[in-house]
Amino acid sequence: MLFLETNASAILSTLKKDHKNKDLYIFLVSESSAELIPQLISLFNQNNMTCFGGIFPSLISGTERINQGLIVKKYTLKDGPYIVKNDNNLKYESISNSAKSCFLFIDGLSENIVSIIENIYNQLGSKYDYFGGGCGTIPLKKAPSVFTNQGFFSDCAILCFVEEDFHLGIQHGWERVYGPIIATKTEKKYIEEFNWENATEFYKNVLEELTGEKVNNENFIPLAQAYPIGISKEGHEDIIRDPIEITANGAVKFPCHVLENSVLYLMKSNSEQIINSAKEATKLAVSNIDSDQEIEPFIMDCFSRASFLSENYTAPLKQTNELLIDTFNTIKLEGALSLGEISSYENGQYIEFFNKTFVINAISKFKK
Repeated sequence: MLFLETNASAILSTLKKDHKNKDLYIFLVSESSAELIPQLISLFNQNNMTCFGGIFPSLISGTERINQGLIVKKYTLKDGPYIVKNDNNLKYESISNSAKSCFLFIDGLSENIVSIIENIYNQLGSKYDYFGGGCGTIPLKKAPSVFTNQGFFSDCAILCFVEEDFHLGIQHGWERVYGPIIATKTEKKYIEEFNWENATEFYKNVLEELTGEKVNNENFIPLAQAYPIGISKEGHEDIIRDPIEITANGAVKFPCHVLENSVLYLMKSNSEQIINSAKEATKLAVSNIDSDQEIEPFIMDCFSRASFLSENYTAPLKQTNELLIDTFNTIKLEGALSLGEISSYENGQYIEFFNKTFVINAISKFKK
């Protein structure tokens, strides 16, 4: 449900009309409305209602990108929410054995994204289907970006288990144009060397070869974001990593860790491929949903994909919407543009943090 108003009491009043004891409310808050969050937390605590959520650069409602207000999604709570930091352990035995689906929001600017996700998966494993996104604002400024009834936090993840079934589709539409390349020296989010050469100089030389343009420090990031790196992933699409910064010593920074000795490629795409990837992800998500179920699609799409498509951004949403209406009649798309997309693969396989990727969760329940 989209709320364009900025009155926390009015939002709560609307939600209370059909509230039930086990209802969970997930908030997708546009960065322009972030000042509402402390009020919402206080009101939900006063009314003994469970919530969690995050700040996002923009929201998705229907086939439009929305830059104000917030979206509230309601599900049946099984367990949580849990606040997961880099150094804490989950008590596996305390988590509901009947849950199959898990929402996972994370501070998209945390230095510990990989270790937090690995910590979660190592303790919980493939028992659950996972879905969520990286939270934060544009420009990329470090600040609290995820919240629960307990407060507003940075540098952590929020984990919450629900009754509904997840059906996930993941596609990005990028293809290899150069490589393989080896990340021969890395430090957390920084690649310092490609093929034993200074990372920035190597990247610049390849970009000049691919584009025919002279590359310098000023135009490097815009050009490199049109040719991001892809990390080879056996049996799946390459994992895209978007360059976001270069350092004084020539290291290239990415939104998420790249492991040393990873096999990489430079990637390229165009508007048609980016648009079509959303439709292909949607086909995957709904491919095994029975006719006796109804679905509620929840989308996490990368902010940089929207920037790439610019005024054409509504095109993938329209294609997705048309496909779902043809299959399920009435559908309302909702979601957010994120700083990274989170999903497990089929059958609960490993949780991945994506960039430049369209992830759709066709959340299902049996028709009443």
